[in-house]
Amino acid sequence: MSEFEICPDAKNLARAAAEHFITLATAAISARGRFTVALAGGSTPRATYALLASDEFAMCVDWQRVHVFWGDERCVPPDHPESNFRLADEALLSHVPIPSGNIHRVRGELEPEAAAQDYAATLRTFFGTTWPRFDLVLLGMGNDGHTASLFPGSAALHEKARPVVAVTAHYQDRPASRVTLTPPAINAAQQVLFLVTGAAKADIVQTVLEDPEGPYPAQRIRPTSGHLTWLVDVAAAGRLKTGMMRNSNRSPGTITFIGSGEMSATMGKVHRAVMSRIAEPVHAVFLDTPAGFQLNADEISAKAVEYFEQRFNLDLSIASFKATAVATPIEVDDALRKLQQADYIFAGPGSPTYAIRNWQGTPILEAMVQRLASGAHLVFASAAAITMGRYALPVYEIYKVGEEPHWVEGLDLLGPYGLELVIVPHWNNAEGGTHDTRYCFMGEPRFKRLEESLPDSTTVLGIDEYTACIVNLSNDECRVMGAGQVTIRQRGHEIYHPAPTAFKLDQLRGVGLAGEQGYRPQEVSTPLQVTAEVEEALREPPADWSDQPHTLGDDMESVAPFIELIVWVRAQLRAAKKWALADEIRERLSTLGIILEDGPEETTWRED
Repeated sequence: MSEFEICPDAKNLARAAAEHFITLATAAISARGRFTVALAGGSTPRATYALLASDEFAMCVDWQRVHVFWGDERCVPPDHPESNFRLADEALLSHVPIPSGNIHRVRGELEPEAAAQDYAATLRTFFGTTWPRFDLVLLGMGNDGHTASLFPGSAALHEKARPVVAVTAHYQDRPASRVTLTPPAINAAQQVLFLVTGAAKADIVQTVLEDPEGPYPAQRIRPTSGHLTWLVDVAAAGRLKTGMMRNSNRSPGTITFIGSGEMSATMGKVHRAVMSRIAEPVHAVFLDTPAGFQLNADEISAKAVEYFEQRFNLDLSIASFKATAVATPIEVDDALRKLQQADYIFAGPGSPTYAIRNWQGTPILEAMVQRLASGAHLVFASAAAITMGRYALPVYEIYKVGEEPHWVEGLDLLGPYGLELVIVPHWNNAEGGTHDTRYCFMGEPRFKRLEESLPDSTTVLGIDEYTACIVNLSNDECRVMGAGQVTIRQRGHEIYHPAPTAFKLDQLRGVGLAGEQGYRPQEVSTPLQVTAEVEEALREPPADWSDQPHTLGDDMESVAPFIELIVWVRAQLRAAKKWALADEIRERLSTLGIILEDGPEETTWRED
């Protein structure tokens, strides 16, 4: 099975490749306890390696269980500038906690035949068979159609008995001895991922992809029982037939669901991660419908504009569509124009049922559906997130008005992608103090009744507060970011994915859910226990707390989740009428340069 994805540019391609790596690693480690990958050389993989080594990605991989190999290597010492090992080591391996025993390099300092035999022995010892079965093989492609060190006309292309051979390559007028995996060894992999960028590759990309039976080495790569994916940037795809380009350009974008805190410092990394997929300039729009009935709707929009300006130095346009009944034709046209031009659409707090009533059957909803299908990125938090499922939770009607627990018809934005979901933000809410407000304020008894009323085919996606689930519809992957975890439930089965991690989109379809070994949540203290623990801790403060200056450093986004936790603990103290302890926390945070501001509905914080 093969597919290809066209990315806007080399930067986005590197990110897509890194996300494939993380998802495959997570799945392999979960299924078999380890992840085996054969790396490639070259400038395009280097960018992917650098991303994997970054703080954003490195924490998503259990590097203790990753085993690294190479698809090919030049016969040079490991510290040589042209060594593929050196490239990977400098860009990735030296920056992540992978054990040295998990790095299985080609000993390029040996003579070519000796190096090939040594590497074949390494593979045989590790895999227990002559033919390795890698979880992932990364490959590039040269202008002449070569891949790994398999060059046009090379006898290695016809090798069927050995997984590794020595070759002499005459590439770019530089003859060199190399060691390479053979086509059968590569084709035995679970997943083969080609990374190709640049206009100089446009001719060969067209030839290889439009005529897969041709003579070029890259055309020999056809996994026997695995999956082949081509990641190609727009420049390299420039000569593909219109039909192929059209099909790829129709690849959908991402839809991100945020449990709460959509305009907090914690969620800044989520917004950045989504926006990094977009070739600049980013055209971002805030849709105000969910809070359109509130008297402070314009203040919420202004807060969003300020947040994007301060956090991302980005202009955020307001697509104002507060209510179907009062929107003038000019206002509708203005909102539609902004949505149709946007590649980043953001909506958040308010009422789920109000938003559904005012979006259902309107050109506003149609525009969002079309933009998602065309590759735009939609970010929905709290109330807006609830609306997007097959069924939606009428939170206020049940929690505030006292109606019997029930579902209403949702907008089903993901139905066309084979997802029958109920989306529940505020999954781990604890604002109730002495009463249960988990599951978006429903509490366990009511939510159990709600779940029992759902069809067996419906999957519940629960998202913790200050947590996001990024659903990538183009590569069937989901990524969890933020302070908590996401919970997937269907037909009595349940699995947890804590941040940061990734998982296959099929889990949201219930595929394999019964057999999954889920992440069980840690025991959490009740509000009263938290109150007692904080009270005990504050009786004897550290001796040097106020004697020395304290700073949090520049990485506020990394510190933010801990501040949010402290703010939550303080809210529990206030609910328990422990005013002195709550004030003590405020004072101590102020010594760190963090100012708390108590509002009528919530407490916000900022840097002094």
